[in-house]
Amino acid sequence: MKTAKVVVASICIVVLAVLFFGVISIISMRNTVVVFEQQVDKQISEMKAKRNEYLTKVKESAQVPEKQMNKMTSLYDKLIQGRKSDGAMMKWITESNLNINQDTFVEIQRIVQAGRAEIFSIQQRHIDTIREYNTYIIVFPNNVVNSIFLHRSSMTPTVPLSDEVHEVYKTKTDKVVDIFGK
Repeated sequence: MKTAKVVVASICIVVLAVLFFGVISIISMRNTVVVFEQQVDKQISEMKAKRNEYLTKVKESAQVPEKQMNKMTSLYDKLIQGRKSDGAMMKWITESNLNINQDTFVEIQRIVQAGRAEIFSIQQRHIDTIREYNTYIIVFPNNVVNSIFLHRSSMTPTVPLSDEVHEVYKTKTDKVVDIFGK
């Protein structure tokens, strides 16, 4: 009789231990999935913020030439009118003409290159995180736990592409880049 009670108690302890560790495993998997999802959300926000910072820098740098161009446009009408008068207008325009500095355009180009490199780096991390997440939810035993308890589906990276890149993947053909227009 005592042996039967010991066996039943042992079985109950084993069942409780299996249930306990099963629940702990499910909670652990859920926590890991939540961490992945939060990383993905953070990376999407980071890409948006970096793209916004990048565009702001380009716009701020480009404002100088834009102001110069606006000044030149407003002065052009006066230049035409001044040609018909005593030439005083031409002298004033020459004195107040802004020099368009090529360094501004070089700086904008540098900002564009640096901004694209930073955004590309964030996109790479984003793609890697989603790949890890998708792998995590489909490997055994996570796939069983996911299908029974979590019901998470795989993710697709959120990486904006240009129209040209979309066309290449749609048609599965790429065109040679002709830089010099030959």
